[in-house]
Amino acid sequence: MNYLKDGARVVAQSAQPILFDADRGGFFVVEQNAIFGQPGLTAENALIVPAEITRLQLAMGMAAAGLITAAEAESFAGGNALPAAIVAAINAIPADQRPAARIKIAGMSRVERVNPLLSIIMAQATPSVSEAEMDAYFIAWSQIQ
Repeated sequence: MNYLKDGARVVAQSAQPILFDADRGGFFVVEQNAIFGQPGLTAENALIVPAEITRLQLAMGMAAAGLITAAEAESFAGGNALPAAIVAAINAIPADQRPAARIKIAGMSRVERVNPLLSIIMAQATPSVSEAEMDAYFIAWSQIQ
């Protein structure tokens, strides 16, 4: 469900995700006025999911969504500590992968939407989160200044 438009993901404004041919590598380059296989869906009326957001946007967004506390967000944004939801997500992966995951998360300044660690974190924080909901979070959080 990764569609690229100028380096960002594109999703439909409907509840149903748009599926593209896997032979194209799972990514589809959006052309201006391109039809996506659904009547009336074009590059102009699709939502743009940014390819990445900053660590600050992630921290503030997760706090605003109630996924972490304001204190955790402040500490995480400053690179001082990982929020409990992120620690729990790391603890859910195989033990031999945890040190690398902690280092990657602690050292990241930007978070890619397609980062598998983000999926693990969000699934731990919100167990029933869907790909469409994660896209919606990313769209909203990218607007945080």
